[in-house]
Amino acid sequence: MREKLYLLPGTQCDDRLWAPLVTRLFDTVELVPLAIPMNMGFPDIAELLVSQLSESTVNLLGFSLGGYVAAEIAVRYPERIARLCVLANSPKPLPTAELEQRAQALRLIDKVGYRGMSRLRAKSLLDPSHHDDEWIDQLIAMDRAQGVEKLKSQLRDTSDRRDLFAPLSQWHKPILFCASEGDDLVDTEWLTRLSKQNAQVDVHWISSRGHMLPLEHPDSLADAIRKWLTKVGT
Repeated sequence: MREKLYLLPGTQCDDRLWAPLVTRLFDTVELVPLAIPMNMGFPDIAELLVSQLSESTVNLLGFSLGGYVAAEIAVRYPERIARLCVLANSPKPLPTAELEQRAQALRLIDKVGYRGMSRLRAKSLLDPSHHDDEWIDQLIAMDRAQGVEKLKSQLRDTSDRRDLFAPLSQWHKPILFCASEGDDLVDTEWLTRLSKQNAQVDVHWISSRGHMLPLEHPDSLADAIRKWLTKVGT
C-alpha cells in the first residue's frame, strides 16, 4: 500500500510543479495536490484545508508559500499531521523589504494591470544553470494560468506571517526541511537553529541557488522524501 502525501503549492503554481516528483514517487507514494484558497488569512486557510483531509492523520508537504501554510496547519492542528515537510521556506515573518515589494506590486497592479510574470522575475527564482527558455517558460505558464486575482489574493492575504520557531521546536513528529544553500528567499540560519533545537527536524541542503526545488531538483527531493516517510515521532 502506498503512503499518501498531501501537497500545497507555492505562489502562482499549479499541479505542473509536482509533475517531476510524481514521476519519481508514484510507485511508493500517492501524491494528492491541494489548492491554497483565496481571499482569506492563514487561520481560515488552515481550517478550510484541514476540513478537506479525509484521514484522521496525514503526511503534509508544502512548497514556498505552501510550506508556510503546511507549517501553520501542523502547529494549529498537530493531531491531524503525522509528518511535515517544508520545501524552500523558513516559517517566519517576511523581511521588511519583501513586504514593501509586495505592497508596491499590488499598487502597480491596481494602477496599470498585470501583464504576467517577467522573464527577469522567473530567472530570479531559478539556479543560473536553469536560465534557459524551457525553465523560464514553465514558470511564466503557471503564473498565467493562475491569473491576476489569485496573485493579488496571495500577495495581500498571505503576507502577515508569524514566527513558528517556538511551536515547531516542540513538535514531536518528523519534520523535513529541504532548501537550496544559496536561496535568498530562505533563512538558512533559522533552519539550522531549529534543527539543533529539535531532534525531530532534518534539513536536506541542496547545492544550488534555485528556489523552485520540485522542478529543479526532483531526484534529490524524492530521495529525501522517501527517507522522511519512514520516520516516526516520539
